[in-house]
Amino acid sequence: MDDDDGRERRRRREDSRDHGGRDGERYYYRGGERARRERRSRSREREDGAPASTTLAERMRRDGDGGRYGVADAEDLPAPVIPKEEASFALSGLLAAESNSVKGVALKYIEPRGEAKLPTQKWRLYCFKGKEECEEPYKISGQTRYLIGRDRAVVDIPSDHPSCSKQHCVIQFRDVDDGEGAQPYAFDLGSTNGTFVNKKRIDANAYVKLKAKDTLSFGHSTRLYVLLHEGVVS
Repeated sequence: MDDDDGRERRRRREDSRDHGGRDGERYYYRGGERARRERRSRSREREDGAPASTTLAERMRRDGDGGRYGVADAEDLPAPVIPKEEASFALSGLLAAESNSVKGVALKYIEPRGEAKLPTQKWRLYCFKGKEECEEPYKISGQTRYLIGRDRAVVDIPSDHPSCSKQHCVIQFRDVDDGEGAQPYAFDLGSTNGTFVNKKRIDANAYVKLKAKDTLSFGHSTRLYVLLHEGVVS
């Protein structure tokens, strides 16, 4: 027992010479304990096959035991900065498709936000084949938009000619703050055979403003639609 105490005192004196007296002895003793613990940690890493940590702070965060190294607890170290994901209130693709569908059929057209308004005038769309009126006029003042095409499950105004697309064209009432209120616009939905205003094909996916007495036709159909409102004498 005496021999063990003597060896310990001799070891402390040797350590003290290298590290400056009793304070150095206390420091080195703690350092020796820390070194032994680090060696044991590295040994466990080699046995587990885990990569050796490069810094003490990394080992503390990994092991969750800062106190055993004789320094500040791991909780006192700065936590890694994780960017906060901002909340998104946009509709997902599936929900957006459901919100823009009729009877389970996805619509190709979405109304312009903030511009779609009900017209103050009572508009009508008259259908002619040759010089004969072939259908009752369509009253088009109770909605902000009217879909035209072959798919009768979703369209408001059917155009059954085989050259017409299922969703061919839209008449959209828009208020663009020009003092005229909501006015009708034609919007071709990328149809194969086109939409014609006054016998001139219009560009796809672009708004073309309409006025009273304008004519519309779709694809190769010979039916002609004339746009009028109650203030116009036909």
